Amino acid sequence: MQILSNQLLDLQKQSKPSGGYEWWYFDAISTCKTWSFVLIFYEGNPFSPHYHGAMQAKGSEDTPGPMPQDYPAVTLSIYKHGRPIYYSFQEYEPNDFALDSSMQTHDITLTFGSHTVSLIRSRHEFRAEIQLDDRLSSGESLHGTIIYTTTHDEPVRSFIDPTQDNLGAHSWILCMEAASVESRLTIGGKEPQHIDFEGNGYHDHNVGLEPMDQSFQDWHWGRAHFENGSFLLYYVMKQLNGSLTGGAWVSNGSTGVVEFTKDVYITPYLNRSFFGLKNLKSLIIQTESGEKLTLARQTLSDNGPFYQRFHSKVTWADQQTIGISEYIVPARIVRKASWPLINLRLRKRGRKANWVQKSRFFYNLTWKTTFW
Repeated sequence: MQILSNQLLDLQKQSKPSGGYEWWYFDAISTCKTWSFVLIFYEGNPFSPHYHGAMQAKGSEDTPGPMPQDYPAVTLSIYKHGRPIYYSFQEYEPNDFALDSSMQTHDITLTFGSHTVSLIRSRHEFRAEIQLDDRLSSGESLHGTIIYTTTHDEPVRSFIDPTQDNLGAHSWILCMEAASVESRLTIGGKEPQHIDFEGNGYHDHNVGLEPMDQSFQDWHWGRAHFENGSFLLYYVMKQLNGSLTGGAWVSNGSTGVVEFTKDVYITPYLNRSFFGLKNLKSLIIQTESGEKLTLARQTLSDNGPFYQRFHSKVTWADQQTIGISEYIVPARIVRKASWPLINLRLRKRGRKANWVQKSRFFYNLTWKTTFW
C-alpha cells in the first residue's frame, strides 16, 4: 500500500482499469461522544456483487471488463452511542455519478444521485461540504448538511515524503487527519431525530488499480481525537505473502510534537464472529519516546461477512476518548457465498428492492443487530 498525504491529490484518478475503484471516506464523532457517522462515496464499488460478478463473467483477456465508473455507490451509517440508527448502501446507475472540477483552484464537486460532496480549497483552509438526501425502501430518510474544515498544514504531512505522489496498486491518501465538523442532519420516519452537533472528523481518499483482494489479505485501521487536540491514526496490514506492515501517527496537541511509530501490537483475539472473522480484542501502540496508547473495542457497530466496524476506547496516560476502527478481509468480498448477505443491504438503483429492504423490521435486523 502506498501512503500519500497531499490534499491536492483529493481529486479523481481518471484512468482506473477494470477492477479498479476509488472512494472518498468521511467520519466524525460529536464532542459529547453521543453521535457519530461514517460516509463513503465510491466510484467503482469494491464491495459490489454486481461489479465482481461482471468481472468473473468476463469471457477472455481480449474482452473489455466492467469499468469503475459503471458502479458508483454510497454508504451512509449514523450511530448513537456507537449503535447504528440509520444505514444505507445504495449503488447507482453510471449517469447518476458526475464530477465537476476546477483546474485553477483544484475544487471539485462529486454528485452521487441526490448526494453531493464539494471539496473547496482557499489559501489557508480546506473544506468539505456534504449534502445528503436519502430515502430507504422501508420509509426512513436522511437529509442534511455536514461541513468539514481544516488547515492545509497538518502535522502528519512531515512524516510522508511529499515527492512520492505516484499511485500504487492501492493508495491511501490522507486528506484531513483532524478536521472540525458541523453536522445538521434529520432522520425521518416513525421516530424522527435531529442530529445537530459539532465535533472532530477525519477524511481520506483511497484509489485501487486492481481488485482489493489482489493487494492485501486484511487491514486494521482506526483513528481517535482527544479533547486537548491530540490525535491517533494507525493501521496494520497483512500482505499477500503473510508479512505484516503497519504504523501509527501520534500527535500531541499540548506540545505540537508528532511521532510516527511502527510499534503497533495486536493482542490475542477474543473469538470469531458469526461470519468467521477474528474479533479484535485490543491494540497497544508504543511511541518512540516510550509513551503507551491502548485501544480496546468498546461497541461493535457494524458486522458483516468481510468487515467489522467498532467504536473503541483509547487511553493515553490520563486521557481517554472514543475512536472509530475497522477491519476488512477483501478475499471474502469476491466469494459468491457472501453475495446474498451483501445484497440484503445493497440497493441497486433501477431494480426493485428485495423483501428485506421493504420491511422496516427485517431491514433493521440486518444492520441494527450486531450479535451475528
